Amino acid sequence: MTVPVSVQQRIRVLDAHGMSWRSIAKEVGVARDTVAKYAGREDCSPGPERSVSRPSKLDPFRATVDGWLQADRFMLFCFNVCSTGSAVFFRSVG
Repeated sequence: MTVPVSVQQRIRVLDAHGMSWRSIAKEVGVARDTVAKYAGREDCSPGPERSVSRPSKLDPFRATVDGWLQADRFMLFCFNVCSTGSAVFFRSVG
């Protein structure tokens, strides 16, 4: 939940006057954690905007991976649990 700027400012003003966070929370009507969050901030301006999305580190390998997936499209991966309880993976061609 977003706390309105007016409430954020009220929290900072009451904190500057030396009021306890518990009493600020009661007066303003928010949780003590919320008071701690906003009382501890000096600057409440929004953070920097996120940069434009970068290309994936896997992009150079996309063609290779797509080739692997295309080659394995008709292969069936089976899962078998041996009598010992250990898991064995095998590939059946079919």
